[in-house]
Amino acid sequence: MFTVFILILNSKNFPCIFAADLLICRRLSEIDKAPIELIIYGIALVSIERFIATFYYKNYENYKNYWISAAAVVITWIYPLIHLFYVFNDPKIESTVVPYCSSLTSNSIDFLAMVSVKTPICSLCTLLNLITLWLAKRNKKNEPNNGYEYISGRYQLNESIKFTQMITVSNGICHLLVLINVLSLFTIANTKFENYITFAVAKVSLIFA
Repeated sequence: MFTVFILILNSKNFPCIFAADLLICRRLSEIDKAPIELIIYGIALVSIERFIATFYYKNYENYKNYWISAAAVVITWIYPLIHLFYVFNDPKIESTVVPYCSSLTSNSIDFLAMVSVKTPICSLCTLLNLITLWLAKRNKKNEPNNGYEYISGRYQLNESIKFTQMITVSNGICHLLVLINVLSLFTIANTKFENYITFAVAKVSLIFA
């Protein structure tokens, strides 16, 4: 955002200051978009882990397989990295000049993927978190009130409740931001701007990818 406003301040002296190479612009747009996808997939991964921990709360602490944890983390990076590799090696993207570099002018935004993949993932994570909270509270209520298993199980359930509540709030915020981003992108993409300065201001003010 700061860079855009610097360009705006100098646009009178340099009329072509917003011009950019399409190939470089597309690559930069994809790199900027990758962290958002990683956050969404990361929340999905943690939501699944909390559900499993709550469902098998009596035996969950006994299983410590670090390879599964490492593999799960790597999985969240697979699609973003494959997509970046594809964009960086796509021969169809020509090295031409675009009036302004953004995710819209570089055509790196896939509205269908955002609506049919990312938004449903956030919605499913919210549903899974609510189920996990309900399950943890139900198990806590039915847990026996004595013995070592009671202490261990009670601790695991309390941990699941606190952590799932935090993840639910984080997922809700992420879900809201994704929806705002989609609506803002769609609005800007279908709005005619007088020049690229007003387009740039609208883009950096309303959209984070």
